[in-house]
Amino acid sequence: MYSSSVVFKVWFAILICGLLSGPISAEQSPASVSIHANENRTPAGELKDGILTLHLELTSGNWYPEADDGPSMQIEAFAEEGKAPQVPGPLIRVPQGTEIRVSFHNALAATAIIHGMHQHPGDAKDVLQAPPGVTREV
Repeated sequence: MYSSSVVFKVWFAILICGLLSGPISAEQSPASVSIHANENRTPAGELKDGILTLHLELTSGNWYPEADDGPSMQIEAFAEEGKAPQVPGPLIRVPQGTEIRVSFHNALAATAIIHGMHQHPGDAKDVLQAPPGVTREV
């Protein structure tokens, strides 16, 4: 068995490491971001002169599939710039023939691979890759 002084030193070292690491603010913790349900009633972006401009961010947060006070799971989701992430992601709805300009910012710690952002019909292998912290435009 370990002596009480050894146990005290170990706990003291753990406490000091925790204090030196600094506080984690709500802005830094992805788990503190709440992901909202998207009812798909309002199109995302700004449509002007036949061009839809949309700025999206891929982030992670807590999704409450049953109720706001129910169980949650941490998932990745898209958010319109300056807005909360949504499931499903922001609605992209435009009149036929509209030019679409989308930027994706990857706020995740891993490379994001985004499918479906090409003219249809198109090649399913045509994907957009965005390393962590990078913004890609389509």
